[in-house]
Amino acid sequence: SFLRVLDFRYGRSYAGINRRDRLEKPIFPQEGRCEMKGSGSMATMTSYEKALERGIELFNERKFFEAHQAWEPLWLCAEEPRDKQFLQGLIMAAGAFLHYMKRECTGASMLLEKSRKALEVGAGTHTEIRLDDFLQALDSLRDAFNRCAYEVPLNDLPRIATYGRPHVQRQLY
Repeated sequence: SFLRVLDFRYGRSYAGINRRDRLEKPIFPQEGRCEMKGSGSMATMTSYEKALERGIELFNERKFFEAHQAWEPLWLCAEEPRDKQFLQGLIMAAGAFLHYMKRECTGASMLLEKSRKALEVGAGTHTEIRLDDFLQALDSLRDAFNRCAYEVPLNDLPRIATYGRPHVQRQLY
């Protein structure tokens, strides 16, 4: 299904991806809209912050694939490079944990490392997220993931914490 995202930060509206068409390249029309090729009906209307927050909720509920799906339209449509990197980092962290759950250590280890680098590049773009805490938690998993030691219980994998205040307008880069 499609997800329409309203990004109030930049006054843009984005149409998300249709799961059947996810391999097709996005079209970026002049009006600032991001749409995917293909047919389908528009379903949910939500804001950028709500979609980001929903992904965090799903991630913290250990629903890593669903978190990835919540963040993917935001990532595909992001125009600011640091924002795009940050969202990609979140998606890769969800992928790393999904591979860990499936006991696929090579994928888990590789995505964990890539996730950390992408999140560092995007640092400062989402000040409502306690990114330093999350990065330290990812660092603590490095050794276990690299050794393919499944010693970290799934419920003890890091969660994404926020500062518990309403989302504020982020500065433009």
